[in-house]
Amino acid sequence: MVEPKLYSIRKFPRYIINYLIEINFSVLPSEPISNWWKGKLLSASGSTVGRGVKFGRNLWIDDYSKLIIGDYVFFNYGCMILSGGGVYLGNNVLLGPGVTILSANHDTELGCVMRTSAPIYGLVTIEADAWLAARCTILPGVTIGKGAVIAAGAVVTKDVPANTIFGGVPAKFIKKR
Repeated sequence: MVEPKLYSIRKFPRYIINYLIEINFSVLPSEPISNWWKGKLLSASGSTVGRGVKFGRNLWIDDYSKLIIGDYVFFNYGCMILSGGGVYLGNNVLLGPGVTILSANHDTELGCVMRTSAPIYGLVTIEADAWLAARCTILPGVTIGKGAVIAAGAVVTKDVPANTIFGGVPAKFIKKR
């Protein structure tokens, strides 16, 4: 007979906080009291959360302790942030609906078993005043420069300079702002 796994009492509060975060980010609307509450929950879980952050519904974050959110960041509906390698969002960053930020990936070398391979991490930095439009994807190790715009549906695999517009798959330079 397999003995049930008992969780440490020290870990129990974190599980409660994680549960509250998932429920609240799915259910509560993006309005001042809800945004304040969501920010407090993220802070309690180890994230750094600036002032005036607005959270749309269905935001999903996998490693709260490696997420830094600046002041007045806006998360639209359905964003997903895999922050195991660290994610930094500068002040006044806008995330459109369905934006995905990945700071971890799998090894793609021939012969490795992807399902069991160790993750490869890369810090993702989104500098101040950047706008990531709907359904774009940011891959590990990428820096999006200050004031940059990423077009809807783009897949960003390399750094984006400040005050430029990038789009496409993979994302390419479109023009300067």
